[in-house]
Amino acid sequence: MSKRAQMRARQQQRKRRRRLTTIGVVAAVAVALAALVIRQSSKPVGEIVAVESAAKPYADGRALGPIDAPVLVQDFSNFT
Repeated sequence: MSKRAQMRARQQQRKRRRRLTTIGVVAAVAVALAALVIRQSSKPVGEIVAVESAAKPYADGRALGPIDAPVLVQDFSNFT
């Protein structure tokens, strides 16, 4: 093999080694981040609290709050 071919083979080997090193580092970082996320999500949340449902003040269920509230919301729409 000529000297030029040997140099080219060495350069290709270096490039391949650099690529594999980069892939290895990226994979290691990805595994570390995945482990961190899994570890954080597996921690106990705490006590589970059931929220009591409050009875709605009106029978139709479309209104909430006092009838004499200072805010009135009106929606004007045209669906044509």
